[in-house]
Amino acid sequence: MSPRVRHILLDVNRRFYDHHAAAFGATRQRPWPGWTRVLEHAPAEGPCLDIGCGNGRFCGFLDTQDLETRPYLGIDSSLRLLVEARGSLRRCSSAGPGPRARWVLGDVASGREPLSLATPQALVAVFGVLHHIPGETWRRELLARLLRGLAPAGLLAATVWRLDRAPRFGKRRVPWGTYAAACGKAGLPVVDEGELEPGDHLLDWSADPSVPRYCHFPTDDEVQRLTEHLKSLGATLVDRFLSDGPSGEDNLYLLFRKAPSC
Repeated sequence: MSPRVRHILLDVNRRFYDHHAAAFGATRQRPWPGWTRVLEHAPAEGPCLDIGCGNGRFCGFLDTQDLETRPYLGIDSSLRLLVEARGSLRRCSSAGPGPRARWVLGDVASGREPLSLATPQALVAVFGVLHHIPGETWRRELLARLLRGLAPAGLLAATVWRLDRAPRFGKRRVPWGTYAAACGKAGLPVVDEGELEPGDHLLDWSADPSVPRYCHFPTDDEVQRLTEHLKSLGATLVDRFLSDGPSGEDNLYLLFRKAPSC
């Protein structure tokens, strides 16, 4: 995928979350069932990094688990979603009960994480993020960078969204040709469908279908390539399971342990 196309797709999602932050956050309040199983593998102590934290509901989930001593850092590229997180999770602060939380604006999709990521992390959560990263190479590199930032024996937990396997997926797709025509009228950069990778799609949003979001749904082969790449860097796949959503199978969880010597 060319840098130009990648930049355009990232901008699609920036516009989506800037436009829909409040409405999107309102529909993202409940914890995911799979998170309980993630914590079974996570170190009992140590900092947690939540990549693409959105409105901070994973922080709220940690709060319900009585993890008062676990420092939490939530990073998102949407300032409006971070405002939602700060407003709804005031209890998750260094001055009160619950996780000692901080919220940072950072564009991990472009490879520009804040300097604070230099602190080794016991748990790195990448929930609902990979499908927003354009380009297989970039998705793989993001997880590789996060793996390198783990503390020895730390856990990297990532999800792969499988909405393309659900019947409701087809109803929400926006044809690339339709979107390109709308972009042309609005003076926005246009992406030719031939420049995309297999599995790249646009999904509408019920509140305003004119501002879609970019999502990538990988094949099983791509997931396997990603897994093998992290293994080649010294990671161990400690768990792989399906959970979440109406079907209980909307997300594929991939949990990697960093070897103590890495």
